[in-house]
Amino acid sequence: MIIFRRIIKSIIFRLKIVSFALLLRGEYLPRFDLSVNNPEIYGWSNIFDVLPDLRQWQATEPAQCHRLYRTIENQQSTEADVARLLYDLTRLLKATCVIEVGVYRGAGSLNLVQGMADNGGGEIHLVDISAGNLEDVRLKIADLQCPVKVHLHLGDSSSIVSAENLPAADLVFLDADHLYEAIQKDIESYWPLVLPGGMLVIHDTIMWGGTRESANELSRQGHRVCTIASSGGSGVSMIRKDQA
Repeated sequence: MIIFRRIIKSIIFRLKIVSFALLLRGEYLPRFDLSVNNPEIYGWSNIFDVLPDLRQWQATEPAQCHRLYRTIENQQSTEADVARLLYDLTRLLKATCVIEVGVYRGAGSLNLVQGMADNGGGEIHLVDISAGNLEDVRLKIADLQCPVKVHLHLGDSSSIVSAENLPAADLVFLDADHLYEAIQKDIESYWPLVLPGGMLVIHDTIMWGGTRESANELSRQGHRVCTIASSGGSGVSMIRKDQA
């Protein structure tokens, strides 16, 4: 029994040494979501609530969104502050075309649509690997009766771009696969579709190692990346494309 305990302690010690070595090397750690301790950083991501003078419009919110936002029981949904940030960014950009990659229950989708509706109308392209999610969100958007045309794209997010000839957009919201290789493909595929003056928004760039590293790489490449803590600790990053 004593020998067994010593073996266990030895294994644990070796694992700690390996983890510490990986942490020191840093660049490899977040790429594979091997974070020894994911940072716990919480805040309110919607800067338009924190600095209300920035909001030069009357904000509206789809009533059904309240039951779609993230809760303790439903951790996969978008936080209320992030979803409302999407609405305000849509208004700020005067967006008429938006692409959302990864829709889940539609908390973000409905706010994006409402934002375009309040801008006067537009079109939204929803990309997801789940036909059920896409149809569910389409029906929720239809209930809003907004002047926004909905396009559904079923399949792998990075393959959709070339296969279905997606249009250029004022805002692209990435919230699909968070593994490093996957989010890198999404950024490479969708960044060219962001119009000059438009914005790429990436969810979960604090909590998830893959998305966090991708946001850091964009910053190292010279992009002005603004990463903000969110109420659920996921974080969100915004990258605005320079005007031509």
